[in-house]
Amino acid sequence: MKKSGIVGNWHGMVHCESCSIHQAALFSVIPIENLAEMRLPIEDIQFNAGASIYDIGCEGSAIFTIRSGLVKLSRFLPNGSYRIVRLARHGSVLGLETLLGSPYEHTATALSPTFTCRIPRDIVYELALSYQELYQQIMQRLCDSVHQADEWLTLLATGSIRARIARLFLYLEDKPHNSLCTLLGREDIAAILGTTPETTSRIIADLKRSGAIHHLGLNRFRCNIQMLHTIAKES
Repeated sequence: MKKSGIVGNWHGMVHCESCSIHQAALFSVIPIENLAEMRLPIEDIQFNAGASIYDIGCEGSAIFTIRSGLVKLSRFLPNGSYRIVRLARHGSVLGLETLLGSPYEHTATALSPTFTCRIPRDIVYELALSYQELYQQIMQRLCDSVHQADEWLTLLATGSIRARIARLFLYLEDKPHNSLCTLLGREDIAAILGTTPETTSRIIADLKRSGAIHHLGLNRFRCNIQMLHTIAKES
């Protein structure tokens, strides 16, 4: 883990029972009154945009729960380029493969200021012995990861590039029916869709001219949801 991108680490013991995303977090199956009595060595870590949370191939000794922010999971190709295989948001748990004794399977990079809880692997093992529900929760999270990978492949690896970019805008919508979206950089979009930054820029410019999206500044957009849904269905 590259410390240079960390804003702050180790703010003392994290109070899991009062976490704002407790119901979506890994330990949600443990009774709140039990969590309140525990002093778990969990680190509260904030990563700047662009900071590496962990790197592919490194031995993993911890998993990470995302409290807020956006993270890309990348793998690298033999020619030196990379593909983004998934995006993770609040409530997601990263690095579950380490619970099986495997090294990290991706490079996890913060795309925006991201707040995480770093949970030592041994703590998860210990709690799983006491709470059968936690073991089941871990299995469910692993199944969810497979489902998300399948959904990602279907959503963003089929159809025309124009249709896939429209689907990406819809995927990145802040909240359902909000119509606001923060887009990634052109190189990251290209790494998601398997195209070039030039093609990405050309199609985004075309979407702006057609009124499907309206640029608000930086990478912020207001989306015409109905138009994007229509474009997303193109073959």
